[in-house]
Amino acid sequence: MPEKNDLSYESVLASLNDAIQQIPLAKKAVEEQMPEGDAKDEEIKKLTKQLKDANKSLEEFKAAAAKPDLSNADIDPDDPDANKGPIPHEFKSLEDFCLDLMSEGKNGEYTSKRLKNWRTAVTEYQERTKATQTVGSEAEGGTLLPTQFSNEILQLIPQENDIMSQAMILNMQVPQLTIPIIMGFDESQGKVYGNIIWYWKGEEQQYTGSNFETGTVELNLHTLTGMARVSRMLMKYSPKSIGDILKRGFASGMSTALTKAFIRGTGSGQPKGVLIDGGHRISVAKATNQIADTFILDNIGDMFARLYSQTDDIGSGKWYANRTLVPQLIQLNQASGTGGNGVFLVDGQIQEKPRYALLGIPLTFSNQMGKVGDQGDIGLFDFSQYLIGLPAGGLDGELATSIHFHFDYGSTDFRWTIDIDGQPWWPAEYKPPYGDSQAPFIILDERA
Repeated sequence: MPEKNDLSYESVLASLNDAIQQIPLAKKAVEEQMPEGDAKDEEIKKLTKQLKDANKSLEEFKAAAAKPDLSNADIDPDDPDANKGPIPHEFKSLEDFCLDLMSEGKNGEYTSKRLKNWRTAVTEYQERTKATQTVGSEAEGGTLLPTQFSNEILQLIPQENDIMSQAMILNMQVPQLTIPIIMGFDESQGKVYGNIIWYWKGEEQQYTGSNFETGTVELNLHTLTGMARVSRMLMKYSPKSIGDILKRGFASGMSTALTKAFIRGTGSGQPKGVLIDGGHRISVAKATNQIADTFILDNIGDMFARLYSQTDDIGSGKWYANRTLVPQLIQLNQASGTGGNGVFLVDGQIQEKPRYALLGIPLTFSNQMGKVGDQGDIGLFDFSQYLIGLPAGGLDGELATSIHFHFDYGSTDFRWTIDIDGQPWWPAEYKPPYGDSQAPFIILDERA
């Protein structure tokens, strides 16, 4: 059965070490209990290969997760100046930096001394560390912003993005990380923990072997970019507001782009969203004779029944719905005698603020969910089972600016770039010994 934190570094190592210990025990049981013959030889051969593969997966995972690939790193560990912190600069704020940039002129005839010093410092740093990032020539207008100004924007992202605060974050030392997992998703035939079948003594006359199953999850960092133009009038006459506008605008825009990817991403050149088909997701059918484009109490119960929870309690799921469902949510009512009880509103009082919860599970609205009646207009999602891969050290990015791209319009361009990946890691639905299959991401089918 899948664990909540199966894919943390420590848990993966523990699971693989456990598997490596289990396989020799299974091999010994085969050698002692199975009768001589081709079947026994084949089973021993399979277990021997599985042990070899498990050891290889363990070493590969340890190497990928623990050894940084410094070929594209900004910091050379052999450089005595590598750990002295961000590149020094003389700017007091992001607004201060922008004003110097705007004032320098197309050909740099009015470039301030501190802007020249900054570009020189960045160029020297990149040459010394052999970094792949380039400051760009002044003719092209490429200028990296000081790290502290980029970090001010980055710090807002987790606050803006509801999904990132719930997901399992993996810091990647390399652009690609393959994570081995134990395939313990099918317990319907008495199998547990990687397809092992256990028998009581005397229950079977002859030992029956079963292959120990493992799988992999692969994360690949993808690049997300965004660009904004700021007019000359705003830069000149409202310079103090530039910083807040850029910080809030980039943070909000990036959060929206990430949310769309985490929910609807194709997985090709971008994160894989939870609405995409896969073992992580179950689409629950509409109720019998349900009217088109409706959402009823039966749907709530049917969806909740399929949500996976490790401890068999309510779990850590959360409802996500399109706002087009609001009119129907407000009218949800549980019959009681000749009256009824409101489900969505507190005590049915419309003057009170609605309690955004169903069955005690929080509900949030997202315009990335489908419109009412479409498949996926509402979902019950446990994003603790969603992986987000970030570069080593956490969320990181590059903020660059130029006055030259739209110089004829008097505008300043800002470009933001981050590397990230995300995907639900379940390769298959969980099949319990009894009852329907379960998954961490449940959506409702179309009601046409």
